[in-house]
Amino acid sequence: MVIILSKGHGTGFSSKTIHVVNSENFTEYHIENPLDIIKNNVTTKIISDNEVEIKIGETVSHIKLKDIPFELSQLYPEKIAKISYENYIDYEISSNTIKVIVGVEGDYLKYIGDIKIEYDFKDSKFKMKDISFKKTSVTN
Repeated sequence: MVIILSKGHGTGFSSKTIHVVNSENFTEYHIENPLDIIKNNVTTKIISDNEVEIKIGETVSHIKLKDIPFELSQLYPEKIAKISYENYIDYEISSNTIKVIVGVEGDYLKYIGDIKIEYDFKDSKFKMKDISFKKTSVTN
């Protein structure tokens, strides 16, 4: 049994938690905290006031604020002073797989992309199977 709880939400802010419970004995399975996964697997580097580098494994993404589509410019910071991950955490279940999307912010509620983590069940725990970054973009 999977339970997704909302810890809080508001304009540009959504934080959820997930619990997986064995329905036969009501014990809860451990799920790696996505913020711990990010801490251990993601490296960020502020290149300048308007460019940041995000590295996951061997994959390096460069985000330049000047490349942001005009339609999204109000969602982005004017300059990047720090990177944070705590304000948007959203779990989903698809194809019997637990996934979490964690928003990457360049300033409070100013998103520059998403980190997607996919979990795998190993050793009676849900552990990271895959992690990736995607720059936020306009979808038509």
